[in-house]
Amino acid sequence: MDSSEQWDEARFAKLHREYEKKALDEVQVYQDVHAVEESRRLEGNPPKIRFLTEQEQREWQRQYPGAPSGTGLARSEKATGGNPG
Repeated sequence: MDSSEQWDEARFAKLHREYEKKALDEVQVYQDVHAVEESRRLEGNPPKIRFLTEQEQREWQRQYPGAPSGTGLARSEKATGGNPG
């Protein structure tokens, strides 16, 4: 019984380390992008990172219908065949 618990503990610790590394990498990427955009703003330059227009977003979702969407547009557009309304 003890060896099973130790094995579970070691497995959990390994998975948790991998998760922390990934999560920290994502945070670092966000911080790096934020720093670059802030320096561009201070220099008076437009941002390099921009969001998609609604038309670009629809085209992206048409090309990648299985991609996750935070707005739910992909699901509603699939139901209407890509035609809103």
